[in-house]
Amino acid sequence: ALTHIGSTMLNATTDPKMIALLRLLFGEAMRRPVIAQMIYEAISSRILTLVESYLNHQIEIGNLRRENPNAAARCFLGPLMAHLVLHDLLQVEDKQNLTRETMVKTAVNIFLEGMAVKAIPKK
Repeated sequence: ALTHIGSTMLNATTDPKMIALLRLLFGEAMRRPVIAQMIYEAISSRILTLVESYLNHQIEIGNLRRENPNAAARCFLGPLMAHLVLHDLLQVEDKQNLTRETMVKTAVNIFLEGMAVKAIPKK
């Protein structure tokens, strides 16, 4: 599920028209806080709520360790958002040339390793 969410999020910005729209919106958001709030409510909060709900469920059934699901969702989405902003919106030249697939796979692996339920050693 996390791979699907991450891939969907990063692949949403492959359309040049979408990139142009996001650049315009982010530029305006820097000058107008009301637009920043609209972007958050329309896009960011929906993705955050989706991931938070998924993580909360996984925590409740014991697949992930107990952490604040909202904070955990932000930890998962943060690296992907950084890639989206740097690679797609700002078009920063990256000598590593990391693909979306590599970023998603790495983010999921690192996140799940960090959220893994650790066995308590017997004394």
